[in-house]
Amino acid sequence: MSFPGRYDNGVRVEGKGVYLLLWTTSAEFQFHWGIFIAMSEKVGTLFHQTYDSQIWTFRPEIRDITQSRSLLCALKLGVVEDNRGTWMNAIEACVRETEVKGEFTCRTWALAAVFELADGGFIGMIPSWDVISNIETEARFLAGDSYTTGGTAVETSDYSLA
Repeated sequence: MSFPGRYDNGVRVEGKGVYLLLWTTSAEFQFHWGIFIAMSEKVGTLFHQTYDSQIWTFRPEIRDITQSRSLLCALKLGVVEDNRGTWMNAIEACVRETEVKGEFTCRTWALAAVFELADGGFIGMIPSWDVISNIETEARFLAGDSYTTGGTAVETSDYSLA
């Protein structure tokens, strides 16, 4: 259903897809990073970390990605067997417990969480830090290109087995 005057950025994803999302921030070419498990082509569960000038807070929330004016890219990393109930509880537990070695940011957390999802067998991806580094490069390139052109990119990672 569409509502007159309601913003829709045109972004669509695949249900059960696992995406690395990047949004614009107030700093040029600095992005906010999160992991999105799609329930439909528009709505899913977003896992991300937010900072309030004192502490980082893990935030799982249901999001309609079509409503975001600042979304730059959705990089598909894989698919999950199920996006409800027991599966989502296990996925949330996996990413909630993600530890970051070194500086903690939404980026370092999201990349470590992708590694943990791969290592846990949730997304059908090889758990390798070399692969994660290449995914980071892909995501930065997509986000930077979208930032420059004013669009939003939805692509499948070269490292996805989905």
